[in-house]
Amino acid sequence: MSLFDSHCHLQVSRFDTVRSAVLERAKAANVAGGVVMATAPDDWDDVESVCAVSDGWIPAFGAHPWYLPDLPLDQVLLRLEERLQFHPEAWAGEIGLDRTAGPPLALQEEWFAPQLKLAGTYQRPASLHCRRTWDRLGWYLKRRSALDVPVVCHSFGGSVAAAKQMLDLNAYLSFSGSVTRLRNERLPEVVRFVPRDRVLIETDSPDLLPEELWRQNPGKANEPANLTYVLKRIAELWGLTPEAAAEILETNFRKLAPLP
Repeated sequence: MSLFDSHCHLQVSRFDTVRSAVLERAKAANVAGGVVMATAPDDWDDVESVCAVSDGWIPAFGAHPWYLPDLPLDQVLLRLEERLQFHPEAWAGEIGLDRTAGPPLALQEEWFAPQLKLAGTYQRPASLHCRRTWDRLGWYLKRRSALDVPVVCHSFGGSVAAAKQMLDLNAYLSFSGSVTRLRNERLPEVVRFVPRDRVLIETDSPDLLPEELWRQNPGKANEPANLTYVLKRIAELWGLTPEAAAEILETNFRKLAPLP
């Protein structure tokens, strides 16, 4: 059984002194790799460095809507294009839109649209952050020229209606530790609704601890090894063994990531 974490932040400073142990625990938990997501140009080098020494992990470069840099947009886009050219395996991300936090939505959209376009130009999946902006996200996805290039809705938390909208726009839906929360009544319905061949799983490390671990220690950093908790919950909702669910999820991830 091989698991793949479709969205995590292994580059963050919180992991600096323990990263080797985190990666060893991931391997012991059958997590064979995944995508290490940037949040801003300031951490692109760190993402690159982590992936360079970690088998199975590929980078993603982008500017998160909360962390838009104080730099000219055209300059950042040029640097992003250079990274995508240099790393043919890289995704675009984490990019997206958010009405609950970050700068004004209009400014977020100025940054989101051209990053999404670059992902399409270079035929790369884009990992999308979305909070209360399904309307605007859908508007951009509908109008992109590269409709054949899939996107990934990271840590999906929307409704069945939002899921259908995204599926119709060539999106995969990635589920995180949020799906393990016992009080979350919406996500189980969504997981059962989404075609199994469009589902991914993630940790969003160091955030979004699975509920069982959060109850034990709310301040603990999440890590890729904990992907097993998300797998277990998805398998339960599908009525499958974890091994059978993992096989489907691996096939889905490998459609998007050029791993050996």
